[in-house]
Order: sequence, then C-alpha cells, then structure tokens
Amino acid sequence: MKLWELSQLPMPNDTPSNSEAIAEATTFLREILHRIANGENNQDQIYPLFKANLHRLDADLLNAIPTLFSELAANETQEQQRSIALDFVDFADRISEFPLGSRALNLEMSITCYELTLNILTREIFPEDWARVQNAIGVDYNNRIRGERTDNLERAIDAYQAALQVRTREAFPQDWAMTQNYLGTAYSYRIRGERADNLERAIDAYQAALQVRTREAFPQ
Repeated sequence: MKLWELSQLPMPNDTPSNSEAIAEATTFLREILHRIANGENNQDQIYPLFKANLHRLDADLLNAIPTLFSELAANETQEQQRSIALDFVDFADRISEFPLGSRALNLEMSITCYELTLNILTREIFPEDWARVQNAIGVDYNNRIRGERTDNLERAIDAYQAALQVRTREAFPQDWAMTQNYLGTAYSYRIRGERADNLERAIDAYQAALQVRTREAFPQ
C-alpha cells in the first residue's frame, strides 16, 4: 500500500467525530510524537502527559492516527520515514502499556500504529524493525479486548510466526526466545484447532525458549 493511500483508509472507529475534535486530537498527537522524537519516550517521561490528558485518549485520537501518519511520512526520505515510523512505534509501545483510561481503546491505538508502520518498516528494507513490530502486534492481539477472541489469537500467532522469520535463534537468540515464549502462551490459549495439538505446540515453543533462557544465563 502506498503512503498516499493511507488517508483513504476507513477510520478505525465508526463513531462520527466533528472536524474540530479531530483537529484537537491531531494537535495532541503531534505533541506526543514531538516529545518522543526529542527523547521523551519512556514511561516516566510520557505517562505524566497521558495522565494529564486522559480525556484526550479517546476515539478522536484513534481516528487521527492514520491521517497524521500519512501526512508526516509523505514526501520524506526513506530514513526520515523510518524515524517517523519508529516514533509511532514508541507511542504504540507506551499506550499499549498505559494502565489508565480505556484499556480496549489504548490497545486499538497501539495496534493501529503498529500496523501502519509496517508500510514503511518492511521486512525487505528494515527486517529487524519489521520483526520487532510483528512481535508487538502479536502481544497486542493476544491482549486485545475488542473483536472475537478466537480471531485475535490467530492474528497473534500469525504475527509471532512472522517475527520468527527474522528473529532466528542464530541471529537474535534472546529475541527468538522471547517470541517463542509469547508464541507458547498464544497456543496455550488458542481456541481453534484441537486442544491437544495446541498444547503440544505451546510446550514445543516454551521448550525452544528454554534453549536460550537457561537457568545459568537468565535465572529470572
């Protein structure tokens, strides 16, 4: 999908919003991204801004994400686009973990950001970034509140398996083990398929993770 096409995507939320509300949400999102771009991207730095603006973590902010992403990334160089995409990834990382506000809506904002960034952070050009985002998408779909639980778990499994195409044991052993652990959890809760088969896959993934996560190297 081309970047200019992103603005033509349907809004993530069907609830109509007036243009003034979207404009205010876009301004707030710009402030968040500006702070992240300037290094304020950890919880201690960005959560006070979220907490002071709980009323702005709403459907309007969710709906502002695709349009602003398209606007910021259009006509930029490849490296500038990557930098912008990673700012959205950082925002997604933080909002997905934010303990206040609507947990369901926070996860939708996070998923929307992650999925948009894959238009720039492709496997071919930025494989490590792509795998990081795929892993994060898997975590969000595993935790997702909206949608069907069955479908969400399938999307989580697909994302983890995608990440493992880059996060191999040989190239990125710790990341590989992390994703294997997440994959095991997804299979342990999986609804589709035979329960016995899913549990066997979960066990296989956990045992794979333990090849790297040894007691000696990583006791925690």
